[in-house]
Parts: sequence; structure tokens; C-alpha cells
Amino acid sequence: MSFGLLENNFLYKSVGFATPSSPLTVDESSSIKDVVEIMKKGHISSCLVVGRDGTLSGIVSERDIVHSVILENVDLQERISKIMIKNPKTADTSATVSHILSLMAQGGYRHIPLVDKDNIPVGIISVKNIVTFIAKQLALAV
Repeated sequence: MSFGLLENNFLYKSVGFATPSSPLTVDESSSIKDVVEIMKKGHISSCLVVGRDGTLSGIVSERDIVHSVILENVDLQERISKIMIKNPKTADTSATVSHILSLMAQGGYRHIPLVDKDNIPVGIISVKNIVTFIAKQLALAV
């Protein structure tokens, strides 16, 4: 098996092939506590925060909650907008797997929101999605 083959065969495929998850979105005015409960119930580690118009305004992850709420002692009744990462790096569904990996590596991100041309969330791609996709491609190449 050649690593050049790996690069040409799937690192430049659309991230849509890596099976992004449907985005879980919450409103900017949601409380941290409500968002944590939603994330727990959905068994997810991040969610997208949207404004009244439905456009992406931020992202929040378990790591943000630990750092902001627990370490900084932020009240759980505060709005999620207080601790979210504002204006996160995004991509559209035509972005390549290699581009998403590059964004993740450069920013230390575990999740990249996928948005449409109007900045409306259409999906979210995680490190887990990418690793699963690569593992499947490696299994097919053997």
C-alpha cells in the first residue's frame, strides 16, 4: 500500500464522505445548564450556538464548559454566549478531508461546524468522524 495512494484517493474527497453529524444547535440566550443537559441527553461533546436569525454565532464543547464553568466558576444560569467560542472556523460540505484536518491541526479544534452560504449550520465534523473515515479507507486499501 502506498501513502501517495491514500492522499490521492481520499484526503481530497469532500468532507461529506466522512459522514458529518447533524448539528445540534442552541440559541445564544440558552443557559449553560440547559445546554449541558441537552449535550448530556444527546451524548454529544459539542453543540453549535445560533442567533435569532439561525446563523452560526459560536460553538461550545465539553472542554469549554470545564474551563469556563468549573475552573472559572461561571454560574450555570449564565447564557451560553458567555462561554462559547465566538465566530468559530467553519467550512462547507465541499471542503476536503485534508482541509478539515488542517483547520483542526492549526487551531487545536476537535469539531468544525459546516455551514451553508448564509452561515446556517448544516452539519458538524469531528475528529472522530475523520478517524473513522480514514480507518475505513485503510481497511478498503488492504
